[in-house]
Amino acid sequence: MKRALFFMLLSTWLSAPATWAEDFVVDGIYYNITSSDDKTVEVTTGNYSGDVTIPATVTYEGSEYRVTSIGKDAFYECDGLTSVTIGKNVQTIGYRAFYGCNRLTSVTIGKNVQIIGNDAFYHCNGLTSVTIPESVQTIGIEAFYDCYKLTSVTIPEGVQTIGRDAFYGCSGLTSVTIPNSVTTIDLSAFSQCTNLTSVTIGKGVTTIGVYAFCRCNSLTSITIGEGVQTIGGYAFEGCSGLTSVTIPESVQTIGERAFYDCSGLTSVTAYNPIPVDIVVTYVWGSPLAFDGVDCANCKLYVPKGSVEAYRNAEGWSAFGEILPIDESSAITEIRQDNADGHITVYNLQGVLVLESDDAADLKTLQNGAYIVNGKKMIIAR
Repeated sequence: MKRALFFMLLSTWLSAPATWAEDFVVDGIYYNITSSDDKTVEVTTGNYSGDVTIPATVTYEGSEYRVTSIGKDAFYECDGLTSVTIGKNVQTIGYRAFYGCNRLTSVTIGKNVQIIGNDAFYHCNGLTSVTIPESVQTIGIEAFYDCYKLTSVTIPEGVQTIGRDAFYGCSGLTSVTIPNSVTTIDLSAFSQCTNLTSVTIGKGVTTIGVYAFCRCNSLTSITIGEGVQTIGGYAFEGCSGLTSVTIPESVQTIGERAFYDCSGLTSVTAYNPIPVDIVVTYVWGSPLAFDGVDCANCKLYVPKGSVEAYRNAEGWSAFGEILPIDESSAITEIRQDNADGHITVYNLQGVLVLESDDAADLKTLQNGAYIVNGKKMIIAR
């Protein structure tokens, strides 16, 4: 009994936010010295409210220290906190740094921050927009979980990993562009973003995680980058607003029920000449990637010469019409000498995907159907 009580108390202590234990306080900000030799400090737990500016440096007892991190639980549930400006020397925003700051409406993240830690802005439901600087490499697990008033987020080139549940429940988001530098969109990263209408996934992404965009039921446009190899199980479950989807040739694995209950789908374009296995066999059944889709009334477009292979492939054969991709208007080569003049490119859902004064930029688009300067074209390389 005593041992059980000890472990219960230990577990509670480990999960509780840190108590105040600062080395010094300057201008209402609490600091701990992290290196006396390098003269570095981190912001630590304190009583914060209003508008807070974290400086690049701070002076204590005649010595100047660089403020290089925001420590664990530093602003944990500071209900009175309304805005934060993070100084240029901060490199890490720690675990639960701004957890539950539900009146926080504005955050300016310093240009040298590399890591936005796990749960850093968890349930900061007053946040409406966040600009993430190019220095950031990692957006941690549940970093912006349930920030449901967040309507705008910029994810720059440089970010490599978007962690599990990073933007889960951010129902205010309407569009997201994943840059080419990102390699992994982790489990449930954008799940339950119910007002998300447009997603563009960069060509550096190799894995779209399980449940990554699950229940994004307003999603009407999805551009899957040509580097994607794995579409995880249930990745787009319940995205009932999707009417068409293009699966690039790079995809090797489509997980169980990846497009489960995407009831609005009327066309699927698959560029792999060899049908990808979309059937996952279990003891109790064989969940198909397109379970819940009215496949009988959904057209499947595949490379010319692969129609019969798809008609005979388990799962794919359920589609009512399997047709060759129309390459009569296909762009198979982008010539530099045709690069004069302005181009405007929309996908078939009417979402602007490219605007440029150089036609060579068409090379950045994945294979698929587009409206280019008012004319339908299919890019098929």
